[in-house]
Amino acid sequence: MSGVWSDRVPTSPVVGCAHQRVSWPTVATPARTAADLSAEVGRIEAVLTKLLRGGHIQRLHDQLAGGEPRIDRAAYRVLGHIADAGPLRLSELAGLLGVDVSTVSRQVSDLERRALVARRADPLDRRAALLTLTDEGSATLDELRRLRRRVLGDLLAGWPPGDRDQLSRLLQRLVDDIEAFTGPVGLAAPRQEDP
Repeated sequence: MSGVWSDRVPTSPVVGCAHQRVSWPTVATPARTAADLSAEVGRIEAVLTKLLRGGHIQRLHDQLAGGEPRIDRAAYRVLGHIADAGPLRLSELAGLLGVDVSTVSRQVSDLERRALVARRADPLDRRAALLTLTDEGSATLDELRRLRRRVLGDLLAGWPPGDRDQLSRLLQRLVDDIEAFTGPVGLAAPRQEDP
C-alpha cells in the first residue's frame, strides 16, 4: 500500500526474523492518499495563517481595549508571562517571548513608566533584578483576560458544546505536538542558587 495513508489497528505481529514484515490490517475507514493529506494540511495552514496573521487577533485586542491603546499585544504578552511564570529576570522574559533582550528591555521600560511592572532585587543574585507586576499591572491583565474570555465566549456561544469541547481538545493537541517538535515554550528555567 505504498503511497496511501490509512488508519491502522495493530494486531499480533508476524513473529519471525527481523526482516519479515509486520501485518497491520486497515480499519474500515476510507484510505487517504498522500495528495489528500497534502490538501488537508494546506487548508489547515491557510486557516492558521489567516487567524494569526490576518489581523483578526489585533482587531480583537483593539476592540477589547475599548479603542484606547492601554496596552498593545506585545505588552499583554509581557504582562502575561510575568504573571504566569512569576518574578523573572529580563533575560528569562526575553527567552520566553523569543525576542532579543534589548527588545524586551524597551517594552519593560514602557510598562515600568506606566506603573504596570516593577523591578526588585533578585534574592539569589543581588546584582540582578526580577520583574514583577504591580497591583495596577495585575488588575490591568486580569481585566483584559476577563474581556478576552467574554468575547471568546460570545463568539463561541452559538456553537454546540461538543464542538467547543472538540475545538479545545484539538487546539491543545496541536500545541502539544508543536511543543514536542520544537520544545516547550512559556516556562522559564528555574534559577539556581549560587554555590
